[in-house]
Amino acid sequence: MAKPVGQQGKRVVLWGGGSKAVSFLTRIEGSDSIEQMVDINPHKQGAFMPGTGQMVIATADLRAAPPDTVIVVNPVYEAEIGSRLGSLGLSPELLCLDG
Repeated sequence: MAKPVGQQGKRVVLWGGGSKAVSFLTRIEGSDSIEQMVDINPHKQGAFMPGTGQMVIATADLRAAPPDTVIVVNPVYEAEIGSRLGSLGLSPELLCLDG
């Protein structure tokens, strides 16, 4: 059984709004506790994830409600995402989904 996400009152966001994110959100127990996801595509921002309803936000929006954990959908971008978060003064735990 998959480990539930969003436990212990921690704020968890998902980074990356493609089909892999949709698959993750529909299969992982507790993913409904992930209220938002980050995507750098401005055409996705302000919309909601299909099937699961998480609001898609811009990177800068994380300042208003800093996450405790960021789940990175594509591990290729882990360093870049970490750098972006650091430039916002944020240092959440980063977790990457495996291929």
